[in-house]
Amino acid sequence: MKTKERLERLIFIAILVSLTVVLSYVDRQISFGLSHLGARIGLANIVILVGVYYLSVKESFILVTMKAILSGLLLGNYMAFFIGLSGSYFSYFAMLVLIRLGKDKFSFVGISIAGSIMHNIGQIVVLTLFYSVGITGALIWLIPLGIATGVVVGIIFTALKRYLDKGEVFPSITCKTNDPSQLLKDKLH
Repeated sequence: MKTKERLERLIFIAILVSLTVVLSYVDRQISFGLSHLGARIGLANIVILVGVYYLSVKESFILVTMKAILSGLLLGNYMAFFIGLSGSYFSYFAMLVLIRLGKDKFSFVGISIAGSIMHNIGQIVVLTLFYSVGITGALIWLIPLGIATGVVVGIIFTALKRYLDKGEVFPSITCKTNDPSQLLKDKLH
């Protein structure tokens, strides 16, 4: 990989990490009606889906890890960090498998819903370690909320993907033609 392409990928990942932290903060502010139920909209998952779809497994894993670390340290406490990390990894691996193995079989809304539900399950797994198995009862309302928020995130990602696939931003990463430079030349003529 050329130095310019490596630099572009690094900048793209840095922007995505920054967006996940900002959207996590915004999410905490606007999800006040859901937060007492232990739920949020999950706006940062829009960016995580971008990473899972456009980046390599290694790069997208770094994105998810950095989002969990920075959001946990900047916006929470140690408990929130472990809960968020667990939810992020459960969600990430579910979306990764569905995108890599079945993106032609599943819509991005469906993939987002699966990620949202798995995020909730990952959080509950950590909470059972600190509390009791009784906390799993929270899934009764977390799963329906996860479906609803997964639909919202999936619709937004689908619209964003249409724009990114044109290759107008970070064309060596997002352009869906064989030659990103040709796409840019075509646009100039």
